[in-house]
Amino acid sequence: MLAKQLIERLPEGSSELANLINRVFDEDDALSEAYRYGVALAAAGALRNRSLVAEVRPHVSASGQALVQLATARMGVTNPYFQARMEVEVGAGGSLQALAMSPLQELAIDDEIGYHYFAMAIAVINGGMPCFRSHMMSLLDAGQPSQAIDQTLRIAAALHSIDQLSYLQAE
Repeated sequence: MLAKQLIERLPEGSSELANLINRVFDEDDALSEAYRYGVALAAAGALRNRSLVAEVRPHVSASGQALVQLATARMGVTNPYFQARMEVEVGAGGSLQALAMSPLQELAIDDEIGYHYFAMAIAVINGGMPCFRSHMMSLLDAGQPSQAIDQTLRIAAALHSIDQLSYLQAE
């Protein structure tokens, strides 16, 4: 259902993107449906695209939305911070503690796997590659299949493309 809604947004000539949307939301099943929609909401939020957020949000449970919100709050701080720290050596900070953030293990998150998928989608949109790598490695260490990680990346990429196309269509 969400795939159809997203495809209806596309301009004529977007058949490759329509095929990708169908595949990542309706055909591939490495990610559960709840994670697919949560990843989409996380990516739409990272893109700051309110119409995409409004379209995706009804497909995400209240607990999924809360988890996306937590991932968004943390990635909004950590992505630019750790990405910048990769570029220059600074003699202080460089940790979650410097950002007044607790380690993930101390947050008592009910669904850490979901959190990592959502954070990874946000990090890839934000260009926060240190965080992206950390969340991807946490998923692999937890035994998550590489196909699910790839599906997460393809969902984020598809929404990124939809966002860019919608910007071109704006009047």
